[in-house]
Amino acid sequence: MNSATSQPMERTTFGLTPNVAAGLCYLPIQGIFILVSIIMLCSSKDRTVRFAAKQSLLQFACGFLVLIIVIGGAGGLVLVVPEDSPARIPVLILLGASLGAVFVWYLGAYIVACVRAFRGRTWVMPWLRWLIGKSAPSIDLEASKTQ
Repeated sequence: MNSATSQPMERTTFGLTPNVAAGLCYLPIQGIFILVSIIMLCSSKDRTVRFAAKQSLLQFACGFLVLIIVIGGAGGLVLVVPEDSPARIPVLILLGASLGAVFVWYLGAYIVACVRAFRGRTWVMPWLRWLIGKSAPSIDLEASKTQ
């Protein structure tokens, strides 16, 4: 029940409440969020669910792009430095730290978005704001920058 209007909450095509459907779009289990996001983007009429699906897919693409850049940059350094060089160890550490930072950023973003969506709150990822901010469902983008 929606406490503000004392009416039952609107459900998505699959009988889920919008916050559960949006949360499933961000569920950080590899493969599930992609499948759920595509299904919800195609079938749901709820703006919040469609926004979560779009943002989840864009975050996946953005994370993949960042991973390619990091592997290309730091991985290229590993290939350039000879195996017997003393600089090889710091370059490998740089590659490992870079990949670890990408993983923490990527997974952290999905966890924050998932928890907020299950609680019924919309979060526009700051690095995607320029691309998807206009399709966010009725939130104040200036106020969300401070949260």
